[in-house]
This record gives sequence, structure tokens and C-alpha cells, in this order.
Amino acid sequence: MSNNISLTEILTEVFEHLEPHELHSCIFVNRQWCKISIPILWRSPFHECNLLRNKWRSLNLLARTCLLCLGDNKRELLMNESIPLPSVPSGQQPIFDYPSLFRVINIEIICTMSDAWVISNKGKCTRSEYCKKVLRKTLIEHLLERAEMIHFINLDEFNIKPIINKNALNLRRLKKIRFSSPTTDRKNSSIDNVSTFSENVSIFSTLINNLQHIIVENHKQHGSFIEYESDTKALAELVRNQGSLKCLEISGYYMNISSIFESLKGKTTTLTKLSLNRVDLNFISQNAINSWISCVNLKSLEIQNCKIVEEIYFNSGQQIFPNLKKLVFVNHVAKFPINFIIQIIKSTNKNLEFIKFELDHLTSVNQLSLINTAIHHCPNLVHLNVDELLNSQLIQILDSFRKLRELKFDTSNEFDNNTFIEFAKHISQTLKYLYINVDYYPFPDTFRMFINNLNDDVNLKVLHISNGAEELRNECREILEKHGIISTRIHSYQPFL
Repeated sequence: MSNNISLTEILTEVFEHLEPHELHSCIFVNRQWCKISIPILWRSPFHECNLLRNKWRSLNLLARTCLLCLGDNKRELLMNESIPLPSVPSGQQPIFDYPSLFRVINIEIICTMSDAWVISNKGKCTRSEYCKKVLRKTLIEHLLERAEMIHFINLDEFNIKPIINKNALNLRRLKKIRFSSPTTDRKNSSIDNVSTFSENVSIFSTLINNLQHIIVENHKQHGSFIEYESDTKALAELVRNQGSLKCLEISGYYMNISSIFESLKGKTTTLTKLSLNRVDLNFISQNAINSWISCVNLKSLEIQNCKIVEEIYFNSGQQIFPNLKKLVFVNHVAKFPINFIIQIIKSTNKNLEFIKFELDHLTSVNQLSLINTAIHHCPNLVHLNVDELLNSQLIQILDSFRKLRELKFDTSNEFDNNTFIEFAKHISQTLKYLYINVDYYPFPDTFRMFINNLNDDVNLKVLHISNGAEELRNECREILEKHGIISTRIHSYQPFL
């Protein structure tokens, strides 16, 4: 108070850190607490509905609230189409204009919410499929108009052309967008006016130039070359037009995406996260590679289940991603030449703090090479998640990564009592969370010996062992808990998620 900070500012700061169920209780304290709590709760009501056990009932109630906030013109439109509207006693209209508080607009859930309302009132809707279409379009249009501080729009392939207002100032504040193509053919669905993926992308490409986060998920199982090329060009144009893009996530592109990578050329200092999942890298051009590696401020790189036959090489000694802190490499689909990944690890100025490796299809030689590269070039590693470790590698990892706080590993090797007990001797004082997925369960006496072998300065908080079948015995849990170690999996150190 002495620094001229108001009580409202203090409460707002506190409420920002509360869980939704805790925040809900704050509504009923007094008028001031209610006014602060409601805008926070209603930023993303779709997400909260998805988490509730009775999702359908929750979406129906959400639809009711949105319908109560409609203007006279839209209420009249729905009434003319014989769509039932909620009735409330006179003087009991909503206190807040809830749609104006939305920061997240999820098109797919708005459609589901509309369906929930029509189905729950199907005795009053004689043409239920037609009513669903009208209500979907009306609610999407209303929420896009009323949400004053839209931060994130989650789109499927619903056609927004006849709905979106290109002069709306609130859309120019948009920071994050997700485009997702459908897994089924929507031309035979109940949604009218289906637009193509590229058309939706192009609309926002001309409308917005300040996006910070773009997510693109292509679920098409079979698409023509022309479709893929059109989608890729539209996405490249969207990326190129953004002046401060920080995160780009691409999933499901098995065609040439060189133009998308080339559009990163002007993002060399802004882009901090790049995620590639099920992307074909076989046809990537040298210009595209040069644009990619010019993103010197990249801090997070994820390469998951991507296709590539030949190695991608860079100039010898070239610093590729000198500021990289997080690297995820998951390979479940095919053989992957790993010199590219090894080059990245070597060129990061020893800045890597987070590594996740899933290496199903790599040869044992390549696995060993990858792990050894990390051991020699990542002294500041804090989080390591890796499968198929050899026991000898495990000891080497513990001895090498002396700043490690979290370790998760799988192993199909012989993991017995002696290995487990020896393992304890190498745990450093920084390691807090240890997750082991192994076909082995230690007995209580083995746990006692494990505890006795820990160094005095070790401060282990969690030891979770999973073999996919047995539960940890109560006696074993008690042994751990007596030394301040819990055996359940918890959310731990994940700073880059």
C-alpha cells in the first residue's frame, strides 16, 4: 500500500495464480472479489468445460450463458429460425458481458456447444441439423465480435469467410492461432460452407501481422499434390507476414515444405521455438536449410517422427543453434540419420538444459553415439528423458551430468538388485526427480540398501518405479517416505513446456 499499489492490483496478482476451482470460490466473497475473479475465469471457459467430468452438461450451460448475452438482432434471428432461447425472470439478466471476456476462441468446441444446446432442446427444434448450423454460425460470429482481448483462436476447417469481420480491431491483437485440417471429409458433414485449409490460413495472413505462435496440424490421410502445395504456400505467406513470430509448430506434412522454412529468413532473431512432427525433410532445399539454421535465438527444437533418408550437413564448425536449451528427438517411424542431431548438440555452446530422446528405430551404435555426444557436450543438462539406456550408460550419465535435477529412463537390459544398489552411489545432490520404467521391482531390503548407499548430501524428492504391472509395496513406500522421498509421479521441473 505504501507504494501506491491498490488492493485490486494485489488481489488480481494473487488470483492469477489460483486454480479454477479455487478462483470459483472467490466469486462469492464480495463484489470486489467477484469483479476480479470473473474476468480471469472466463478467459478460456472452453478449456475448463473439457476438464469437467460432465462435459456435455457443462457445454450446454455455457451455451445458455452465451445465448443470454446475445444482442437483440441475433436473438431475433434465432427466434425466426425456431431455435429456443433461454428464459430468465425480468431483472435477472447476466451481470457481466461474458463473451467480451473471452481470450480463447475454440471453433470446434463452439460447434459442440451449439449441438449440445439443440439436442437438449430437440423437442422444440423441428429441424435439428439445420438449427445446429444456424446456431454454430451465430455463436461463432458473436464471440468473434464481442471478445475484446482475443489471444488465441483454435480453428478447424470451418469456413470463417462469411463470419469474420476483417475490420475488427480485436483480431489484430491476436497472438496465437492453431489451424487443423479434419481427419474426415467435411464436404459430407453437417457444417455448411466448408472452406479449404489454405483459404482459412490466407484470411489471417492478410489480416494479422503480429502473431507470436502458429500451430499447424495436417490430418489429411490422402491429399493431392495441388492441395498440399496450396496449403504450404499459404502457410509460408502467413509466417513471412509476421513481424515477431516466436513459436512455430508444424505437424503432418509429407510434402516439400521448403517454402515454409525459407519464410523463416526474416525471423532470425525472433523465433525461439520450432516443433516438427511427422514432417518430410527429404525434399528440403539448401536455401530452406540456411534459413532454418539462421534462427540463432532458437531455444527449443522438437523433431518427432520426421522422414529423412540422407543426412543434412552444415558448414564445418558452423554455430547452428548456439542458444538452444531444449532438444526433443523422437523416432518411432523409420531409420533416421543422426549426424544432423549430433551436429546440433555439438554446436549449442553447451547451453542445452533439457533433452528428450526416444530412439526405437536407431541401431545400438547410433544410440550409443547420440548418448555419448550428449555426455560430452551438455554439462549444464537439468532434465534428461531417454529410453533404451544401457546400465553402463546410466552410471556414466549420473557421473557426467552433475547439475541434473530430473532423470527419466527406460531400459530393457538386465536391471537387478546389484545394479539398483550401485546406481544409488552415483546420484548427485542436485537430482530431485527420478523416474524408472524397467522390468524389475526391488524388494524392501533392496530399498534399504539403496537408501544406505545414497551420499549424505543427496536430496532426492521423488523415486517412481514402473514396470507396467506391479504396484510398489506399502513397505517399500514407507521406507522411502521415512527418508523424505515419495513414490508417486508428480509434475516436476519442466521449464520449457
